[in-house]
Amino acid sequence: MIRFCYVATFFLLLIQNASAFSFKQAMVQIESHKSVEAMLQNAHYLREEAAVKGSWGDPMFMLAARNFPRESLKNDQTPMTAVEFAVSQKISLTPKFGKMRDSIMSMAEAKDMSAKQQERILVKGLWVLAIEKRRLLQDISILKDNISWIENMLGVSKRLYASGKTSQQGLLDIEIRKSELEAELESKNFELKQLDYKLAYIFGNSDSSLEIDSVPWGMLKDSQALAHDFDFQEKALSSVLESRSLNLSAQKLGFVPDITLSVNYMKRANIDNKGDFVGASISFPLPFSADKYSRHSQATHERYKAEKDLLDYRNKKKADLEISKLEIKKFDNDLKILQDKTLKYSRNARNITAKSYSYGKASYFELLQAELKLQQLLMKETMLKAGLDVKKIELRFIAGEKIDG
Repeated sequence: MIRFCYVATFFLLLIQNASAFSFKQAMVQIESHKSVEAMLQNAHYLREEAAVKGSWGDPMFMLAARNFPRESLKNDQTPMTAVEFAVSQKISLTPKFGKMRDSIMSMAEAKDMSAKQQERILVKGLWVLAIEKRRLLQDISILKDNISWIENMLGVSKRLYASGKTSQQGLLDIEIRKSELEAELESKNFELKQLDYKLAYIFGNSDSSLEIDSVPWGMLKDSQALAHDFDFQEKALSSVLESRSLNLSAQKLGFVPDITLSVNYMKRANIDNKGDFVGASISFPLPFSADKYSRHSQATHERYKAEKDLLDYRNKKKADLEISKLEIKKFDNDLKILQDKTLKYSRNARNITAKSYSYGKASYFELLQAELKLQQLLMKETMLKAGLDVKKIELRFIAGEKIDG
């Protein structure tokens, strides 16, 4: 029996340690989240590609046999027979390749910013789940208090039933109401377990649960947008625009053709006493095809789209900020009315009805109505508090404020 207690205690401690995640620990997990790492790998890939695109390419070496007689394949029968060694290199007359490299580097920067924005999206999701978990815990507390209150009223009802001041139907209805509350409590506990599975995606750990007291709730007291240094989505779009602008510049420079410079050395048998031959050549493409024009047109449209995407994001951000501020005011107003007036009246109504019921002056129907109304209002309060805090987090997220605590 003692051994069993030790084993049970060990497993309980193991479960608690495995499932307990603080808000700061969650931040560490989010930094290495798979979705974030995937974007960072994309940025690394683009930086390597930038090095390739910015290069002129490797020089070319050529070895060739020239003018060997078909019948004998000897190198000392004609003065033009030789073995040729040649080296060629493509050379750009413009900084086109540098522009192409910088364009891809800017796109890599955009991917870095997108990875940081993905971190913020996960942090915002963590906040929403934390707020939802707090709401569920508050609802569970309300239900437990209500069950306790109903049990007390059930004791009063049994006394009234014994004295003939209430009916058996009333006693049964209060019992039914208690069972409904217990079922609702079980449902809330089930929702709490579901929420932990949602948290598992953010933590990257199936045995995960957030320590609700570790959440920096004090950050939500200030709902005003103060700083805009963490809007990585806007920074990503700005980097994309820069990348498209650099690519357009590279395509404009692409109308100046690259040249290929070659030098060669021809080793001969020297039967005419003229020695070996050397030579050089320059070659370049003639811009007759539609390839360069199409690339330039494509780059123009891409830059125009990137510019419009950034402008549209800024316009939408401005509108979303104003909408969020209005929604916060609405939640604040509704919560203030509920707390200052409605809840106070409902609590008084339940207390008065319960007292009257205990004296046999109020019906069980009035008692249950007063109890149900107060519960609905208390849960509405937790819902409004959760909604208000979610809107505050959304405002900070949209504005580009710090949300990682």
